Amino acid sequence: MNIFVNADQIISPLLKEKALYFSKELKIDNFTDSDGWLDCLKKRQNINYKAIPGEPASVSIELTSNWKAVLPSLLKGYDMNDIFNPDETRIFFKALPNKTLVFKGNNCKGTKVSKERLTVLLCSSVLGEKPPPLVIGKSKRPRCFLKLKLKNLPTT
Repeated sequence: MNIFVNADQIISPLLKEKALYFSKELKIDNFTDSDGWLDCLKKRQNINYKAIPGEPASVSIELTSNWKAVLPSLLKGYDMNDIFNPDETRIFFKALPNKTLVFKGNNCKGTKVSKERLTVLLCSSVLGEKPPPLVIGKSKRPRCFLKLKLKNLPTT
């Protein structure tokens, strides 16, 4: 039994229930609140279920416009092959979900969140060159890679 539920699995029945309510209020007799109806509505109205990122709102427009003016002078004298845009990401390979649905009255106990992770540095050059990812971990040979030949992995 899968106890983990996607939020869209909760929102879809609520939307269908509300649509059924409005169809009764508007005296529409032949309306059925099927999954097909909801899928067509989402497609027709271009509705997607997405997480809301907080990062785009953290940079002001004034700062980016000032940076666009300063950047060309900073890059002057560098070869295009030497200009890269790096970004790091973390892979929490032992982390469990921290949210679930529980019946009322049942206790829900969690565990301490595992912070074991690999940090991966990805980058691309101005010309589109993509060097292999750089993996940063605690040990030279992590236990999760015991049976792998590290030389065969496309990373540094």
